[in-house]
Amino acid sequence: GIATTRAGSLVTSDTLVVRDIFYTGNPIQERATVITRLAPSFIRFGSFEVTKATDRHTGRAGPSVGNFEMTKQLLDHVIEYHYPELWGLEGSLQDKYRAFLAELTRRTAKMVAQWQCVGWCHGVLNTDNMSILGLTIDYGPYGWMEQFDQDFICNRSDDGGRYDYKSQPEMCLWNLNKLAEALQPHLELADSQAIIAEHYTPTYDRVYLDMMRCKLGILHASTDDDEADQALVISLLDTMQKAAADFTNTFRLLSQVDISSGGDNLWPLLKEQMYELEVLKQASKPRIPMQQLKQLMQIPDVAQALGMNPGLLQREMDKYTRFTELESMTQDDLDQADQALWSTWLKVYCERLVRDAAAGSGQAEEVHKQQREMMDRSNPSFVLRNHVAQSAIEAAEKGDYTGVHQVLEELREPFKDRPLKKAPAWGCALGVSCSS
Repeated sequence: GIATTRAGSLVTSDTLVVRDIFYTGNPIQERATVITRLAPSFIRFGSFEVTKATDRHTGRAGPSVGNFEMTKQLLDHVIEYHYPELWGLEGSLQDKYRAFLAELTRRTAKMVAQWQCVGWCHGVLNTDNMSILGLTIDYGPYGWMEQFDQDFICNRSDDGGRYDYKSQPEMCLWNLNKLAEALQPHLELADSQAIIAEHYTPTYDRVYLDMMRCKLGILHASTDDDEADQALVISLLDTMQKAAADFTNTFRLLSQVDISSGGDNLWPLLKEQMYELEVLKQASKPRIPMQQLKQLMQIPDVAQALGMNPGLLQREMDKYTRFTELESMTQDDLDQADQALWSTWLKVYCERLVRDAAAGSGQAEEVHKQQREMMDRSNPSFVLRNHVAQSAIEAAEKGDYTGVHQVLEELREPFKDRPLKKAPAWGCALGVSCSS
């Protein structure tokens, strides 16, 4: 149910093109391939920035500086043809512009909240990759999260983590405010900013919590439960992060919880979806030696000149801290720590499910069945992970399209029961870029 453009066709050829897919100076030859995508419109936030004056930081300007009549025509077109219910409202043109911006803000907030709930990252959230209809657009270096990580970066080109998982809501809000700046000739900036502030965060918070409740099987909630349920979700994600649990599979497993045991039955299943100590060590190993990292953090201007922003340096420092911690542990130590984390969270979770059942009108067992059904409808058992796509691509490059067709069939029924498989160690290390 996440608003998106759709893939219409994919056509490949025997023509070879040279691509440096990881920007490492090691180009390879790949088959020229064209993907056709479908949408009611491909107009973007950035379409309204064509009249932008010269930027004082970049020195760049839009191709049609000052041609505000053109953006007015574009704005009117968007509302008349894609928001006809707003175009037909009584009132002034300004009222229609305000209603449009409010609706677009709500759509955008809903869309990114849903991304967060399924562990999906866009990769390049600039204004030119944001749909004026609130659709997921421009699938480039996107990715599904493997083990849960708030700092997950799907785009190998994004060293500083500008578009990482945790930053997506903030970046969508930033882009809305950039759109407001571009609309200034037609709607006062203060007015636009007030509209965005009024609608963005409340919509995001409500959609996010409602969707997370569905994923957790909470059927009967009121606003009085908001604070406690928000804390339950935060605690779950914190547990998943510390235990390096697979995002998709962990949520899918929750429907199998045995409330009478306080969730103890889930530990063996959850353990299978967490990554082994040696895999975590490899993933946490910093790329910059510690002594050099400390020096760079003391001279940020030099680090910036070398292409290392503060976000990248802090990420490396965090990895060093985690790597040092893991170096001192055995696999048994890790398992015991993870089991204790899950035991604590599952106890609270089971108590919440019991309260939820008590709030229902049926027998407790019937409500628990409804909870499980809701979770299985809300938590996919299959998503397009990088290693799945890569395996299908490599086979297709050799002329075998069996894997491509198998993946397509799996994606037609993402919620059906199937064995849950976390990514292999090599799959966790895969990344994509704007040239992938």
